[in-house]
Amino acid sequence: MTLPAAVSSGNASTSAHPVPVLIVGCGDLGTEAGLRFAAAGHRVTGWRRRPEALPAALHGVAADVVAAARLSSESAGGLPALDPGTGVVGPSADSAGGPFGSGPGVLPVVDPGTGVVVVSLTPSSRDAAGYRATYVDGTRAALAAVDRAGARPRVVFVSSTSVLGSDHGAELDESAPAEPTSETASALAEAERLVLARPDGVVLRLAGIYGPGRTRLIDRVRAGDTGRASHWTNRIHRDDAAAAIVRLATLAAPAPIYHGVDDEPARESDVLDFLAGELGVSHTSDDADPSLTGPVGSGRPGDVKPNSRFGAVAPSGDVDTAPPPMADTGKRLSNAQLRSTGWSPAYPSYREGYRALLAGVGRRHP
Repeated sequence: MTLPAAVSSGNASTSAHPVPVLIVGCGDLGTEAGLRFAAAGHRVTGWRRRPEALPAALHGVAADVVAAARLSSESAGGLPALDPGTGVVGPSADSAGGPFGSGPGVLPVVDPGTGVVVVSLTPSSRDAAGYRATYVDGTRAALAAVDRAGARPRVVFVSSTSVLGSDHGAELDESAPAEPTSETASALAEAERLVLARPDGVVLRLAGIYGPGRTRLIDRVRAGDTGRASHWTNRIHRDDAAAAIVRLATLAAPAPIYHGVDDEPARESDVLDFLAGELGVSHTSDDADPSLTGPVGSGRPGDVKPNSRFGAVAPSGDVDTAPPPMADTGKRLSNAQLRSTGWSPAYPSYREGYRALLAGVGRRHP
């Protein structure tokens, strides 16, 4: 397979030799990535259940990889197997009424010249069964369709940093092993292995995505939630995640795994305090160390009270009775490897990103 050669640095990848791009799971993130591929001159096909919602710049095709996987399993006694030597998904049961061709529950025929496949799926349900049906079985069915067509594309699989499992505030890069601690994360890790077994498979592990229409934290603040001062979080704006997908798809020699996060891991309470300030909501984090905050409701770190844990004594002579700080949870992820590709986030921290979101910048794709 010959990949398009990126001829510009940073986030704007253009190509002297555009190739067909297939996006499997063309939802909000996939659509944004697809529009960026199209703007760079590539012909983009988006697979989704209801393709009529896609913008005109993308060629929408009705496809349901979960239904196709189910049909394959029922008609052939199991899904196509992965050849560990070639990374190619083995023969399908299409000749026996399997999941390729046309009709309900089958996948469209893939253009054999496809140079990039982006797998960006949304689970059919948020439990372990939904994750396995979507990410493991659905990804395997999509790859079988690609291999049946004889295409040999770069495959970019959109995964999650939840596969890392660490929950004690550690600083992690891509050398950290996948150690999932939930059944849903285990399904993602298994799907990652399917992609990484291929000659040109790349995994992009995204932290929590926010952006247009994604207002979960804003809703929490408005509901009075204050967050945890001891919990480290990571995130990425949808637009930066889409730019990362395009960058990795057109990079000459990518690493196998990248963390898709912004420049600044942040304590959950700091993010919610910032949003409270932007929204004009007053609150203090539930587990904040009272010696490290300003007046109740200000949320200003560093306004040390007289009876702080740094040893000063209150004017009344009371001894310091502040509780010991709580142990860190969560993880702190580095984006250095992703930045080394020439990608850089338009929203380097939650501050820039949420200010843009609150200002109404951008729109969520249906």
